[in-house]
Amino acid sequence: MIRNFLTFSLAAALVTLPAAAAPHAQSTHDLLDRIQFDAQLARRDAGRLESYTSDRLDWMAQGLQLTTLRDEINSLGRNVYRLQTEKQLSPAEQKLVDRVGRRVNLMGNDAEDAILWGRNHRDVLWNPQYEKHVRLLSSNAARLTDEVKAVVHFESNVESDERPQAGAPSFHGKR
Repeated sequence: MIRNFLTFSLAAALVTLPAAAAPHAQSTHDLLDRIQFDAQLARRDAGRLESYTSDRLDWMAQGLQLTTLRDEINSLGRNVYRLQTEKQLSPAEQKLVDRVGRRVNLMGNDAEDAILWGRNHRDVLWNPQYEKHVRLLSSNAARLTDEVKAVVHFESNVESDERPQAGAPSFHGKR
């Protein structure tokens, strides 16, 4: 009876070991999905804001759009920070994620500059200085989506490389 219990316990432990590692992998994958989604939203909303400046919409419309963008950038920043602090990233992955982090910081600066300019110059939003902030924000949002795609693509290639090929021997541990 004790032997059956030990066999069952050992089998249960072996079954749960991969499951215990899965939350980390799932967490990284979920963060990348969230970052990619937020980057796409920020790109769309930055493009919308850029169209507002060329249409010379009032500060209220542009301010609301900037607030939306600021919230998306803050969400991106939090999720990129969480991803940067993951201990399981390879050096190549870390380099890509750090590049995304720098881009998010640039976007945050661009958004803050646009917000400050808009608050102080509500009647002259078509000023070249304000339009420059908005163009930079839109440009950085577009670059961010490309950089996030590179991270996601890299991660999916790493995952597929780690899967054993059909008929290939399966090795565990370090290569």
